[in-house]
Amino acid sequence: MKKVQNLILLAAVAVVSFQTASYAQLVTCCLPDRCIEVIEVISCLGLGGTPTAGLGLCDTVCPGACCLPTGECTPIPKSPCESNNGSFAGVGVPCGNVCVGACCLPDGNCGELEGADCFTSGGNYQGLGATCEIGLCSDPVSTAFTYQGQLSLNGVPVNDTADFTFLLYSDSVGEPSITQTSVNSVDVVDGLFSVELDFGVDGFNGDDRWLEIDVRSPAGSGSFETLSPRTHLTATPYAMQTRGLYVDDAFNVGIGTTNPTEKLSVIGDIHAVGEIAATTDTTTSAGILRTYGPNGNINVDASWLSGSPDHGFMSVRNASGDSRVAQWVGSDRGGKLYTKGPNGNDNIRLTNDASSPNHGYLAIRDSSGDDRVSHMVNTDGVGIMSTKGPNGSENIRMTYLAGSPDHGYLAVKDANGSDRVTQFVGADGGGNIRVKDTDGDTNFIIQKSSNTTPTMIVRGDATGPVAVFRNYGTSSAQGIMIRIDNPSTNKNNNFITFRNGESRITGRIEGFDLENGDWTPPPVTFDVNLDLNFSPGSLPSLSFFPTELDPGSLPSFGANVFTFTPPTVSQLQSMYTWANSNGVTGLFTLDPVSLAVTALKITAAQNAKDEGVTYGSKGADYAEWLPKLDPADTFQMGQIVGVYGGKISLNTEGADNIMAISYAPVVLGNFPDPDRADDFEKIAFMGQIQVVVRGHVDTGDYIVASGLEDGTAIAVKSDDLKLEHLGQILGRAWSDSESDIYGFVNVLVGVDHEASAVITHRQAEKLDAQMLENAALRADLEDLRASMTELMQLVQSDRK
Repeated sequence: MKKVQNLILLAAVAVVSFQTASYAQLVTCCLPDRCIEVIEVISCLGLGGTPTAGLGLCDTVCPGACCLPTGECTPIPKSPCESNNGSFAGVGVPCGNVCVGACCLPDGNCGELEGADCFTSGGNYQGLGATCEIGLCSDPVSTAFTYQGQLSLNGVPVNDTADFTFLLYSDSVGEPSITQTSVNSVDVVDGLFSVELDFGVDGFNGDDRWLEIDVRSPAGSGSFETLSPRTHLTATPYAMQTRGLYVDDAFNVGIGTTNPTEKLSVIGDIHAVGEIAATTDTTTSAGILRTYGPNGNINVDASWLSGSPDHGFMSVRNASGDSRVAQWVGSDRGGKLYTKGPNGNDNIRLTNDASSPNHGYLAIRDSSGDDRVSHMVNTDGVGIMSTKGPNGSENIRMTYLAGSPDHGYLAVKDANGSDRVTQFVGADGGGNIRVKDTDGDTNFIIQKSSNTTPTMIVRGDATGPVAVFRNYGTSSAQGIMIRIDNPSTNKNNNFITFRNGESRITGRIEGFDLENGDWTPPPVTFDVNLDLNFSPGSLPSLSFFPTELDPGSLPSFGANVFTFTPPTVSQLQSMYTWANSNGVTGLFTLDPVSLAVTALKITAAQNAKDEGVTYGSKGADYAEWLPKLDPADTFQMGQIVGVYGGKISLNTEGADNIMAISYAPVVLGNFPDPDRADDFEKIAFMGQIQVVVRGHVDTGDYIVASGLEDGTAIAVKSDDLKLEHLGQILGRAWSDSESDIYGFVNVLVGVDHEASAVITHRQAEKLDAQMLENAALRADLEDLRASMTELMQLVQSDRK
């Protein structure tokens, strides 16, 4: 039974080791009444089954009723059942009335009983399914046998009594006899007689035997005559079944030997079906069962434990007779199992914990006998698994969390036994995973969070990335998802927050909800209507025959309709309050037309990103890397550049676009290959940037390329803008500079600065003035034409 129990233990350990497996893993599933060899863990559990550790054949992993030769029934798989000479009743079959077989009872009768009941009754169990056949339980054959012969005297059959002496020899001739027996006063009728001879067993060792007969007749008279020749004894059916079995006069039985030294001496292998009863040591009255090796030393010993004769002990020994595997019951009545290495130290011990005799304990030890792997139940009834390093400190522990004995805890430790990786359930019932560095600081944590405590923390201390998320999928592979379970996220929902070493927020990605307070539109709307017209004009002409004068016409560029209603004082106050609260105070540096158009654009942009996200950062512009026109050029922050076909230069004359070098963009696109980064520069496309400007600057001035091709700009007042400035404007100043030489000025770029509208409006005013002047000139021309007509008439009169 020890072997079977060990098999059950190994199966239990396999089930325990399965607990960390994935629910999608394929396993063999042991159901209450059957077995499924390939099934997912989650499906097995759903059917009420027990998943095993990996795949295997049902016969090797799923238990069922096993009827052992002892008549006992135990639930183990088929393979270990049959290896223990048992009969397997089927997977899932419970131990009940399934081990019924023939039982030879002490009174000689036969009954069909459960094996355990048979042994309880003192019977001999014949095995599962055996039936009570005739003669199955009859008395064993004795050592006596019947001898029949014919006796004649001078050729005439004897009719009288006779005395016989029967002598047993090992050959047909020769001396001495092995043994003899006498039978007297035997009736002889017509020469025939029959006697029962009993030489015992000493004379029969399996070799040939001859019988010599001495006789006298009538009985009690005369001397014995020896009959010749000796009779060769042949085997009978019962005798053939006992070939190789020898029993001496001391009733020592030899199998394979004629010199038994113990009650049973066996030379060769033994196969037993049923119970084996061992001898009893006379000094302690304790049962002993031993086997010996060729050198005479004990190699297997089933006996009492030294000092505890009432306790079981089994030992497997080496060639020197030293115990290397032992199972026993200690003086504390705790069951124990150990194995030892060649040096005699324990290397595996399965026993009770020293201070907890009712608790299980399994230890795997090193060459010094010190625990290196242990499984145990502690004094508080909590299971613990531990492994240790060569220095004796724990390096892995699977147990409860201190103070929470009903909660799981797994720790991987360093050389000093300090926790470095832990998984556990806290006293609040929340799962936690933590990884610590050598200082004990937490580098990674996943835990149940409160309103202020993060759910996951990753902490690094290197120049490389703190975390890498890699998806090895190909088609439709996804990266990182951040989900906030609000129906509509707003500015109070930060998807990502960036902080510096002092925990100050340096940037964030937050939700945006237009209808829930994240945006307040401008309180003032502007009425602007601008309809332009243009005429190239014509040259004046003079003709004398006939006399005609065409004064021509000047080019005109005017507005058929241009209306704009300036805001009132109260509207300006509302706009100022709104601009301050929304971070757009630069609107007040614009002219009325630009003010109106920019406010409308900002509102349209906010509507466009409703239910999107806002990227918040200390940076103030969107930039892209653009290649240099000449890779040898060097640039500085805030310099004006010209863009030619997508490449940048300090030259601005005739450039496609006027832009500037960015310093701290909030978004940076068109990232170049790292080995080509020196051939590119960060160029601001939209937002606020610092620009190098020559001379005095007032907020609201237009920032224009200086034309010196050195990366500097100049400030131009709105009233001083000219058509030649249009292609050289970068943006509008949102700060002042009192320097007469150089200064950094905050400039809004990328937003339509409405310079063309300003110039157009001013040109329209000039054209209106020119039109008035032109009308006056037309009147003067009409007067001149009338005077010329009169003059021509006078000239013609004089000719006549």
